[in-house]
Amino acid sequence: MIKRNFVGSPTPLIKKSVFSKSGHYDENLLSAQDWELWIRMSAVTHFEYVDEVLAKYVVHGDQLSIDFNKKRNSIEYILQKHKDIYARDKTALALNYKKNCRTEFYERSFK
Repeated sequence: MIKRNFVGSPTPLIKKSVFSKSGHYDENLLSAQDWELWIRMSAVTHFEYVDEVLAKYVVHGDQLSIDFNKKRNSIEYILQKHKDIYARDKTALALNYKKNCRTEFYERSFK
């Protein structure tokens, strides 16, 4: 979970007790709120994979996920917030810094 967000936001079924243990969305984040929540939830529960289409979504120009600045800042915030986890997994840390560099490259390329 700490290497990348592989959980589709509209599809998780989460027990109320898991929210009680992990907390809710971090309102300090402007992007990647779901991923940060999954990281915390992964400390108190396990995730199961369902191999079928559970939801469809539309990609449009107003999505937060295409705001490169918000995405880059949010990844940095998550890395700092969970620095104890990333200190134990340098590969995950490196992958996320690489992701942040790509995000910055795309932001500069498409301005």
